[in-house]
Amino acid sequence: MAMAACWKCGAQVAGPTCQTCGAAQQASGTQAPPAYAPGGQPVVSQASVSVRSHQPMAGAPGGPYPPAGQASGWQGYQPPGYQQQGYQQPGYQPPSAYQQQQAYLGTPPASPAIGQQGGLDPMGLVLGLAGGLVGGIVGAIIWAFFLQLTKTNFTFLALGLGFLVGLGVLLGARGQRHIVLAVLAGVLGLLSFFLALYFRLSLALADILGEGNSLFALPFGDFFDVLKLYLQDNAINYLYFVLVPLIAAGTAFGGLNQRRSARRRR
Repeated sequence: MAMAACWKCGAQVAGPTCQTCGAAQQASGTQAPPAYAPGGQPVVSQASVSVRSHQPMAGAPGGPYPPAGQASGWQGYQPPGYQQQGYQQPGYQPPSAYQQQQAYLGTPPASPAIGQQGGLDPMGLVLGLAGGLVGGIVGAIIWAFFLQLTKTNFTFLALGLGFLVGLGVLLGARGQRHIVLAVLAGVLGLLSFFLALYFRLSLALADILGEGNSLFALPFGDFFDVLKLYLQDNAINYLYFVLVPLIAAGTAFGGLNQRRSARRRR
């Protein structure tokens, strides 16, 4: 029967105590292997080898460690549905070239002017009507008095009358551009020219009757009869019946806005 080895120094012992180092031996007779072999090399216990579980290296398939270069723990957590940048999700539509250009310039896409393609503001229509009436009355008075003083019919007076009517509609409508406002300005321009002719004939009749500068000396019932006689002697006024409404409609539809845009471009 082989003799047991001391668990401390490795010497052979025959009793409960090692004769070499004096270490007490275990009663069961199973001695722990020495920490170092006689040659000075550490002794590896078979039990310690068998207890250690196999741990796969980092990056191995199925291992608990993440692949090399990937963060572990909370830094490597990926929520459900997360995808790394550079990969497009299914159904993703890339932005168009126009959208990319707008994003690069930092300006939103251009929207249509207020009232030009959208609905007309009712309050703007009412205020435009009021502004056109004011412009037409003021222009008619100026036209009649200037004609009474100079006894000369200037074409620029008719153009100025249409501009005042269109400007009144444009300012009253708060800058809105709409075809309805243009038609309204044209109608008001035509009416304002009739009013200017009435004031002109009233001033002429008041001068004959010695009533001073009365704008209402001519009875309304006799206006069209006197107007026919006046147009026979001043046929150029037929042209003004067309020019005044056109100038008023063009001014109300965007003449002022076009001038502002031209100034900004300069």
